[in-house]
Amino acid sequence: MSNVQISLRKDFSKTGTGKTVTSDMICRGEGLKQLFKSDEGIKFLKPIRGTPPFWQKTQKDVLAMIRQIGIPAFFCSFSSADLRWSEIVESIMMQQGIAVNADELSWDEKCKILRSNPVTAARMFDHRFHLFLKNSYYVRCPSYWKSKRLFLQG
Repeated sequence: MSNVQISLRKDFSKTGTGKTVTSDMICRGEGLKQLFKSDEGIKFLKPIRGTPPFWQKTQKDVLAMIRQIGIPAFFCSFSSADLRWSEIVESIMMQQGIAVNADELSWDEKCKILRSNPVTAARMFDHRFHLFLKNSYYVRCPSYWKSKRLFLQG
């Protein structure tokens, strides 16, 4: 059962005004149009990452955090460049017993290798991220970071 099916069963039985959603309401063009006009036609997608309702909820959470804690002094967003970091691909190939230079592989072959072991790729990214924090932020101003809150969300 997918997240969408679970979300449909949990959330999509009543509209925001309390009316029960029926098959007749969905089959009628006007009822369906009204559901989508008020964003109730897609609100069941809120727990699915990447959907518009998910990002609306995330935006509201960030704004609430800013209201309670204050404006962040420093904000940074990170993403993995795992296809460009040859040591991640080489590490996974070594685990699988493949003896080829990672730089000679095509983009599709690298993707296939990374998909075969996402745990190692995630752990190596996490290791790089923590090394970055350790060597850049904490070393330069250790007393500042001890006195401030640090939020990491992954």
